[in-house]
Amino acid sequence: MTDVVVDEIEIWRNRPVDEVYPIVYVDGLRIKVRDRGAVTIKTAYLVIGVDVEGRKHALGCWIAEAEGAKLWLSVLTQLRNRGLRDILICCCDGLSGLPEAITSVFVDGSCDAAG
Repeated sequence: MTDVVVDEIEIWRNRPVDEVYPIVYVDGLRIKVRDRGAVTIKTAYLVIGVDVEGRKHALGCWIAEAEGAKLWLSVLTQLRNRGLRDILICCCDGLSGLPEAITSVFVDGSCDAAG
């Protein structure tokens, strides 16, 4: 059963996304997870997109040891590779390097990083 769930999660994580989301929220959330029998604190990278009709979509969730601009760069690149081409407003916190990661993926200036 676990193999089926893991396969479904991978399909969901790699599905195509809309080309345009007028608003995208990006944030990291610290969570406790069980890893190899021990409970540790990790960061869940969450991306929520609001489509042109105003509906919210979970675009993805990634788990890492800690929040950092390098992993955000990877997450945003994955979204670009899945079809995301334009963001009008990108809402994020003041994490150092995050606005630069956003603009480096959306090099044509289509994403305004707002803190």
